[in-house]
Amino acid sequence: MDKNKKSKGRGKEKTMAARIKTNIDVIIASAVFISVMMTCALLGINLVLPLIVGFFCYAAAALKQGYSVKAVARMAGNGLSESMLVVITLLMIGMISAAWRASGTIAMFVHYGIAMITPNMFLLIAFLLCCVFSYAMGSSFGVAGTIGIILVTIAKAGDVSIIMTAGAVLSGGYFGDRFSPVSSSANLTAFITKTEVYDNMKKMARTMIVPLMITIGMYAVLSMKNPLGTVDPAIDRLMLENFTFSPLLLIPVLVMIVLPLFHIKVRVVALISTAIAAVMAVAIQGEDPLVLMKTLLLGYDPEGAELAAIFAGGGMISMGKVSAMIAVSCAYSEIIKQTHMFRDVVRLAAAGCERFGRAEMTLLTGTMFSGLFCSQSVAILMNGMILKSAYRKTGGMEEMAIDIENTTVLSATWAPWSSACMAVFSVLGAGSGALAFSFFVFVLPVYYLLSKHFVERLGSWYNAPGKVFGKMKLHGGIA
Repeated sequence: MDKNKKSKGRGKEKTMAARIKTNIDVIIASAVFISVMMTCALLGINLVLPLIVGFFCYAAAALKQGYSVKAVARMAGNGLSESMLVVITLLMIGMISAAWRASGTIAMFVHYGIAMITPNMFLLIAFLLCCVFSYAMGSSFGVAGTIGIILVTIAKAGDVSIIMTAGAVLSGGYFGDRFSPVSSSANLTAFITKTEVYDNMKKMARTMIVPLMITIGMYAVLSMKNPLGTVDPAIDRLMLENFTFSPLLLIPVLVMIVLPLFHIKVRVVALISTAIAAVMAVAIQGEDPLVLMKTLLLGYDPEGAELAAIFAGGGMISMGKVSAMIAVSCAYSEIIKQTHMFRDVVRLAAAGCERFGRAEMTLLTGTMFSGLFCSQSVAILMNGMILKSAYRKTGGMEEMAIDIENTTVLSATWAPWSSACMAVFSVLGAGSGALAFSFFVFVLPVYYLLSKHFVERLGSWYNAPGKVFGKMKLHGGIA
């Protein structure tokens, strides 16, 4: 018996030593990765570089755990394979952006939009328009690549800050990224929590009314302080001289708004819109088909510096950096997931839920994973993995779904290097400073946590007599 106890004790000691060694390896890998990431962000170096460093750091940690090079390569390959759907979507958004520029669709919106938009309410209108588009498309990337480009172009022409406009576009984009039945994040959250999307949407609607009103008020004030200026008539003449306007140019935009309502995938809708815009570019604007193919790849490059300053850009190449970021981050996140490097984080998260609250931990871990993996989807998946047991014990899967939607989905943008905001700002040609004007993605999570904390505190007060008399319950009435 003593020998058995001793052997079991030695086995436990070995297991504990192995776990400590693994944790040290993961901590070192994470520390190196985060240090390189922060340094590159501060110096303005392409963030693909630190992500590649992160890949090798976590791959090395996996090798030290005893996994073979072949196994690690297979994990990375699985991650790259999963990232391809997102990458293809981004490349198609780059194509649609170029096609809309070449066809004159954006120019027509700018021409008529400047006259129709109330100058003192431009940023507010930009936010509300993006809310409508994002609900239809379910994608902040799609909003940025379509109506977002139009709004930024109008802002350039009207001397409104591109940084502020991009912030309003991101805010509106994440309205639908969180609250649309065709949103990938909404469907992913429903999948991992085993809940229904439309049931979640009803609860999301109730929790966003006040934050939405607050955000509208903030953009109204910002709009009045930064009105759309009088556009130089020469800019309008420039557009009239270089583009032929026709009601047919509305079709590519209508396709992007209407077709997603019929649950058609965004990639398919984007391809249809791009094809229609390409036909318009040749038939209405007289673009050379061979030049147009180059435009779809490299971006629209009109003749003349003044015209290029407003309309140049787009193309698949414009999404190259963010596509590389997503591919690399998915590769190393799959290594982390399959090697269970963060198993002890699960235990810490469960303890944190009891100590600080479930929603608070969902926000904390979601923000951490978004910054670490540069991916909203990975943050949702990781939260589902490490917090599910805690919610099953106390809150329930319905609560977990709403907590993720109101925290993780939006806080994914809080790290400037995360693809959640980097992709949008890359499309719009804005820097990470635009994040400061993305009010909705900050207001809703903060309001939600404060209101939930207040309700739970009120509930504990309300239930106090029930603990004494055993009769009163917050949600159960008389026992």
